[in-house]
Amino acid sequence: MAVLSRSAVRVGWILIGCVVATGRAAHAQERRHEYEVKAAYLLNFLNYVEWPAAAPASSRREIHVCMLGGDPFGDVLIPMIRARQVGGRKIETLSIDRPVELDRCDVGFIAADANPAPEVWLEALEGRPVLTVGEQRDFATHGGMIAFILKNQTVRFEVNLAAVRASRLQLSSRLLRLASDIHD
Repeated sequence: MAVLSRSAVRVGWILIGCVVATGRAAHAQERRHEYEVKAAYLLNFLNYVEWPAAAPASSRREIHVCMLGGDPFGDVLIPMIRARQVGGRKIETLSIDRPVELDRCDVGFIAADANPAPEVWLEALEGRPVLTVGEQRDFATHGGMIAFILKNQTVRFEVNLAAVRASRLQLSSRLLRLASDIHD
C-alpha cells in the first residue's frame, strides 16, 4: 500500500476544496439567473394586472411589491425597478414580516422558504385585492394567483384564475396566453 506524503494529502484537499467551491459558485450563478428571470416576470406582471377602483393600489402614487416573509431576490430586484413606472406610477419594494402589515401591499411575493409559511400568507390575503406570486410547488393550486415553476431549467408560470377573481383583480388575456397552465 502506498503512503502519501503530507504535502500530497494537502494538495488533494486543496483540489477537493476547489472543486466544491467551483460547484457552489456555479450553483450560485444559476440561482442568481433564476431570480433575475423571476424578477423580470414579476415586474412585467404589473403591466397586465388591473386592480379594482376601491383597492389601495388604485389610489396610491406607487405600486408596492411586498416580499412576504423573506426576500430571495437579494440585490437583483431593486436595480431592475429603479426609474421604472407602470401607468405613471413608481414601483417600490417592501419587506413584510407579519400578516398584519399586508394593507401596504399591491403585490405579495411569497418565497418558497417564507416565514411564516406560505399557507399563512395566503390565508391572510384571501379575498384581498393583492396579486399573490409564489414559487412553491402547487402554489397556484393551493390558492396563490401566479406560481413560478421550472420546466426543463426554464422559469415559467401558472395562473389560478379562481383566486384572481376572488380578489377582484383582472389579468390581461395577453398575460394568460403566456402561462404554461391555467387553473380555474
